[in-house]
Order: sequence, then structure tokens, then C-alpha cells
Amino acid sequence: MIGSTRSRRLGAVLAGAALVVTVAGCTVGTSAVPAGRQFDLIECTAGPTPGTYWRPGPGARHLRFQVLSSDATQQLEALVFSVSPDQGASFGTVWDGTRSTVPKTVAYPGNDIPLVLWAPNGPAAQTVNATWAFAALDADGKDVGLTCVG
Repeated sequence: MIGSTRSRRLGAVLAGAALVVTVAGCTVGTSAVPAGRQFDLIECTAGPTPGTYWRPGPGARHLRFQVLSSDATQQLEALVFSVSPDQGASFGTVWDGTRSTVPKTVAYPGNDIPLVLWAPNGPAAQTVNATWAFAALDADGKDVGLTCVG
């Protein structure tokens, strides 16, 4: 990923913007879980064609996700799922209510994938903003990129 000082600066620059960019081998963006909702679908806006789903590059074997910063005072989790209900994967807790957890890696479930950020302990009392990093990796841990579909 990127260093913590650099990520704090990047988080400050991106705060409040609905933006996705590619930095240091991963896709970095911001999302918000609206007040009264428990989750937000993180739509792919990287590259020339935005879409609902993310498509990892050729050779992808793993996905890595991390919340870099957030104003959430509650726990946040992230997950991806595929067209088949048994092919989803949870990154688990990515924000503990006060700070980011370590980057989490899961097996790539195949196909085009939606990415979801959610508050497992109930709907957000206020809009929760998060800056995050997402990457697709090959068997050697090399970033193979992400594109948008759907």
C-alpha cells in the first residue's frame, strides 16, 4: 500500500470528494455510508468507463482492501461477492471505530465483483465517510490492476 504519513496527506486531500484514482499500485477512492443505511456499494469509477462492478486484471488471485481514514465512530467491514452466493469473500473489520486495521487480503472469487462497505453493528447514525485503497494481486503479490464494468 502506501506509507501512513503519505496516506494521511492523501486522505486529507481526498476528504469529502467522490473520487477514485490509482496511486502506488492500488486504486484509492472515497465513499460514504449514508445516515440511516447500513452499507454502501462502492461503485467503480476508475478508468475511462465507470461501472457498478470491478474487474481484476489478468492473473488476479487475491484482492486487498484497506480503509486509510474515516470519520466513523463505529466498526466498518468490507466484502466482495460474485454472481454465485457461495463465492463471496469478507475482508472483515477494516476500520475499528477509531483507526484503520491492517490491509486485508482475500482470495479473488472470480467474475466481476461488487465491493461493499458496511457497518455490521447497525445503520449509520450519521453519514460515514471513508477513504480506502483496493488492489487486485497475482500469485506473486504483484498488482494486476482493476477496471470497471456494468
